[in-house]
Amino acid sequence: AKVSAGGGKKLTCTSCVGAMFEDAQTHRAHFRTDWHRENLRRKVSGQPSVDLETFEHDVPIDVGKSDDFWK
Repeated sequence: AKVSAGGGKKLTCTSCVGAMFEDAQTHRAHFRTDWHRENLRRKVSGQPSVDLETFEHDVPIDVGKSDDFWK
């Protein structure tokens, strides 16, 4: 957890650049997102992670392929 400018703690994801969460529920939900899964694939293959904006605009996702990765 990191301390925000307001002094409160925020939960983070070490695989996703800039990912910060106010509570445990949203933190856990993040781990099921395509963005997080893409960054895990990138980490395993030695590539740098991507921020959310780059992911949403520049990273093609093949949903079928994404599902196969987790089986």
